[in-house]
Amino acid sequence: MPSPGDQRGYSTFTGILYVFNLIVGTGTLALPGLISEAGWLPAIILITILGFISFMTVTFIIETLAVANAVGRQRTLQVLYDDEEDEPLLENNNDFYEIKDKFEMTELATALLSRPARIAVVVCLISYLFGDLAIYCAVMGRTLAHTTCSQPANATCNTPVEDSEMCWPSVSLSRLDVYRVYVCLVVIVLGPLVFMNVQKTKWLQMLTSGVRWTAFSIMIIWSLQKLSSDGPKGDHVMVKISALPALFGGCIYSFMCQHSVPSLIQPVSNKQKFLNLLPYNYAQISIFYLFLSMTAVWTFKNVEDLYTLNFWTDSCMNNSSSILFLDYFLALFPVFTLSTSFPIIAITLRNNLQDLLPVTTSRVTFVAVSVTICVVPCTLALLVTDLQLLVGVVGSYAGTALQYLAPALLVSAARSRSPSTPENPYRSPFQHKGWIVAVHCWSSLSLVLITINYILNYL
Repeated sequence: MPSPGDQRGYSTFTGILYVFNLIVGTGTLALPGLISEAGWLPAIILITILGFISFMTVTFIIETLAVANAVGRQRTLQVLYDDEEDEPLLENNNDFYEIKDKFEMTELATALLSRPARIAVVVCLISYLFGDLAIYCAVMGRTLAHTTCSQPANATCNTPVEDSEMCWPSVSLSRLDVYRVYVCLVVIVLGPLVFMNVQKTKWLQMLTSGVRWTAFSIMIIWSLQKLSSDGPKGDHVMVKISALPALFGGCIYSFMCQHSVPSLIQPVSNKQKFLNLLPYNYAQISIFYLFLSMTAVWTFKNVEDLYTLNFWTDSCMNNSSSILFLDYFLALFPVFTLSTSFPIIAITLRNNLQDLLPVTTSRVTFVAVSVTICVVPCTLALLVTDLQLLVGVVGSYAGTALQYLAPALLVSAARSRSPSTPENPYRSPFQHKGWIVAVHCWSSLSLVLITINYILNYL
């Protein structure tokens, strides 16, 4: 995604590609394992419903951005034409709601929401970004440990290896110990970038897109070939109530993009065309999630919590050079993509945290904030080694608030302040108040049910 300060813009196709890449990230690799536990029936229902609601709230954010731009222009015009009441608002009314100025989520919350709601949105945003970084650390640590540790002699194809197993026969370190070493190593290597102004460029985005879609294509083709030759495997659970909270959180996490929409849509050259293509984009993403996950559930008897690890065939297949290359490419795929995303998310979090501090922040404060951003996710990833639990909790709570509640609150406040004329060309198609009420009810009910299920499971 282009840097916030990039004013050159990009085409509608590039904007749609960014949305696709932003949503279909490494979190997608946790979905097959979650679905294999919770069942294919609730997966179909949840992915369909949550994809639709995510699309709705993205349109809420876009409408809010247009209103924020219009309100800013209205205030400017009121100053310029304070004594000329008959002066038109703008020479070209079509530009009144044009999204030319970018507002981050924290800025929108500060400008539009009451103090309690603003605090809630900011806390959820920061919590989610911290959780996102912890998931990145856990994914990269688990991936590196799985690819470098030797396979136990009695291991069979696609059988999970316990964390208590020794990583190497000649070294007294368990796989869990090595995982924790890699988590610390990831932070040590990538942590210094948090102190810099690292930005994603268009070409870097294209490069990671190529790696991402090459990996996904290989996984789907490989699964279909294995399914056709070996037949269906596994139990094919239809529904398991106790596993639904984690699946719900994983689905929310897999559709998350609301926190980056302001930076993403502002540079798009033809925003109206972008909005027209957005529902088709979401439909494609939902179909892709179902296709990738269902082929995984029916192909493998045990689906790993990180799906790429199912293709690690060290003790299962013929170790020809081509197969080994595909094994390592797929297994290390999360490391390739997340190593470029980690510093960007970290810098985004750093900027949001600094916005909450006094304007006259010192160099010491800057260093303290940057170090905190490195230490907290690392500590969380060391303590919580269950990737599905981490994705489930982050997605369930902070993700629900950030993806559903925050956009609904923002668009409600924006509509109350929107100028009566001219009409907003970027307004959401979901204008009836019932849609906002439905989002609030869905979010509240979901959080209550998730909390009850977590409590019952741990009791």
